[in-house]
Amino acid sequence: MLFTLFALGASCAQAQAVTYRFDLGAQALADSLRTLGQQTSRNIVFDPALVDGLRAPTLHADLTVKDAIELLLAGTKLSAREISPDTVLIELGAPRAPPSDEIAPSIETVNVFGALDNEVSVASKSGQSLRETPKSVSVVTRERIEVQSLTSLLEVLTQTTGVTAVNYSSVDSYYLSRGFEIHTVQIDGGSPAYTGGFGSFLTPDTAAYDHIEVLRGVDGIFTGAGEPGGVINLVRKRALATPQVQVNVSAGRWNMGRAELDVTGAITDDDRLRGRVVAAYEGKDYFYERAESDKKLFFGTFEYDIAADTTLIAGASYERRKEHNYFVSGVMRYDDGRDLQLSRETAFNPDWSHWFSTTREAFARVEHKYGATGMLKLNLTRLEQDSENRQFLALGAVSSTTGTGPRAYMRGSDLSSAQDLLDLSASGTFNAFGLQHRYTVGADYAKVDAGGQKDIRATNYFDAVTGPAVDVFDFDPTIYAVPIEYVGTYYSELGPSQHGYYASLGLQLQKALRLTLAARYGEYRYRQVYQRGAPDGTLDTPISESHSVSRSIPSAALTWDLAEEWTAYVSYAETYQPQSVNLRAPLPGTALDPAAGSNYEVGLKGRVHGSLNAALAVYRLDRTGQAVADPAYPVLSGTEGGQCCFLPLGDITSEGFDAELSGHVAPGWQMLLGYTFTQTSRSGGASELASLLGYSPKHLLKAWSTWQLPGRLSRWSVSTGVVAQSRTHFDGLALDENAVARLYRFEEGSRAIWNASLQYRISEHWLVGIFGDNLADKRYYSVVGDARRNNIYGTPRSCVLTLRALW
Repeated sequence: MLFTLFALGASCAQAQAVTYRFDLGAQALADSLRTLGQQTSRNIVFDPALVDGLRAPTLHADLTVKDAIELLLAGTKLSAREISPDTVLIELGAPRAPPSDEIAPSIETVNVFGALDNEVSVASKSGQSLRETPKSVSVVTRERIEVQSLTSLLEVLTQTTGVTAVNYSSVDSYYLSRGFEIHTVQIDGGSPAYTGGFGSFLTPDTAAYDHIEVLRGVDGIFTGAGEPGGVINLVRKRALATPQVQVNVSAGRWNMGRAELDVTGAITDDDRLRGRVVAAYEGKDYFYERAESDKKLFFGTFEYDIAADTTLIAGASYERRKEHNYFVSGVMRYDDGRDLQLSRETAFNPDWSHWFSTTREAFARVEHKYGATGMLKLNLTRLEQDSENRQFLALGAVSSTTGTGPRAYMRGSDLSSAQDLLDLSASGTFNAFGLQHRYTVGADYAKVDAGGQKDIRATNYFDAVTGPAVDVFDFDPTIYAVPIEYVGTYYSELGPSQHGYYASLGLQLQKALRLTLAARYGEYRYRQVYQRGAPDGTLDTPISESHSVSRSIPSAALTWDLAEEWTAYVSYAETYQPQSVNLRAPLPGTALDPAAGSNYEVGLKGRVHGSLNAALAVYRLDRTGQAVADPAYPVLSGTEGGQCCFLPLGDITSEGFDAELSGHVAPGWQMLLGYTFTQTSRSGGASELASLLGYSPKHLLKAWSTWQLPGRLSRWSVSTGVVAQSRTHFDGLALDENAVARLYRFEEGSRAIWNASLQYRISEHWLVGIFGDNLADKRYYSVVGDARRNNIYGTPRSCVLTLRALW
């Protein structure tokens, strides 16, 4: 049974095509052709008399060589002809049009998975390629986002090699890699944004992004303090000079409806000013009862070539999301650990439960080329987020004898935050000792102001012991009264900030051997002032908490070009996570040092038969000095609101390897195959971080394959994929046969979730497709919790029908 794929795009590329990032200003055609040839290592041959007096348009896009040349020659009487794999001849005359009764049977769809030559902005400020990056990086391209109908960051990361998504609700998600949380998110490779807490919940729609880069492991040099799991880099769409309009309309199960509009093109005749506007709307119900979602997005950007070597990129976005009858924390179990076998439609969500959020963003970036290879970048982002939520939580195990036990508890918050992000970098190359070397220097700054946040409590849902009883087998949402609210905690000041200075030097020891040394000095500050509230509306005396940490961290990498298309590397990187809120004994306590993270990695990247990207990495990741409770002291308040007492004894080690294959397997056939093996261990006592280790499966496989049928059937494409993993677990408590609470391991078995699609290109501009997920309708827990809560059902079988138009 086949369900489908979405449009693989209207443009096509020759087999084994490679895309490049082109940033060419409006200039003489001869200059653009020469620059293109130098960038792509192609011999572009032309008679100067043929191009004399001709101008080339601005070109800012990721394109194949063939498509880039065609755009440069548009409007002229010239055409390009490939006379050898590395040589292109520019000559008079128009290229032959394909037969009218079929869509170019000798060509394939666009490269869905990208190439090792694609530049990335994660783990680098210099735009180095995937192959040159001595870390494990996966790129989810725009083509793949559309092909697999990945409309949210959660859906993208669910399909990304080596990443485990832990979603407790439609809003509340965590992402794990190599056993640790991915806590760092960049936008266009800038200063890292805060993604959770402090009123910040970055759960974006993908309509505004060109592609998404995911680094697995540590990159402390360009991101500063953070968890060692990895980095997510969201790369915004850019304005193009070539006019383009794309419309997508989708409908699916559970009343899902979605529409997208994407318009771009030159605003001025000389192409120096370009614009792009994206709008999206999505409304849907969920597979569980009563819940529904409404989402609106607007994104606009423009680019202006101030001069031939200077470009300004600026824009803004607005996203409004409303989650009605919001359901969080899943279902519970019997007190002896057994599954309740509830329907997947079960949800504990009265009408007053909701989560509303608004995100406003303004950004500006200036890129200035200097010298032969230098690039100066200034990246600014202002990110404002408001959120209001009221959550109904049904907590507690169900008695195996009476069938009762869970109680209702309410929590909520009124959140508002503003983030200011700044990154300034300079990068380029220089020659010494007959070889070319690279450098990067820069500074970044990030600050969150979340003052004014209110944590909301309710007198009629005071806690999970005295709250109203919940009948999990026959839940009636109408009997739960609207909360009688009061402010539980008010934060007059709240938020972290960090700034840092970084430098990287890539020394070319030999033609094929490069040593990269890098270092960062950073400072992290945190401050909060809060007051506890009472049901009568009064607030206690303000309590303040502040701390700061400064750290210098190194990284090093050695890369070796084994052959023309193969590179080996070994790398080492560090990061740190402040934990000054945890205090060391004796009372009143002193702040713990930051927990340290380090990543050792050996890898190999290359191409098989010139068109299949291959990457393999073996790694070891250590997290040391994690806070664990001091058994000699109860956990009490210490100085300035910190918690005492803890010891920095929690150590966690993760070891394993990643393998990823992607690209063209044969004419018309593309695939991605990603496998991750992860083995974790811990010592020194239990920590909050250690509780997440069971969510990382030892074996994780993600695959997707798409095949465009040959010849006169080339209008059809068939795709299939799978996300498979070994068992996961959560360690908690359950009653034994004597009704005594014992340690209990709650487990979810291994699983494979299959998806597939079918699409048909109606014409040059129109395409229709159908995509299906969980084809076998497997019943499983996407997240396994304990007897009290957090057992989250995976989505049942679903399908989406999409009509896409591109002009």
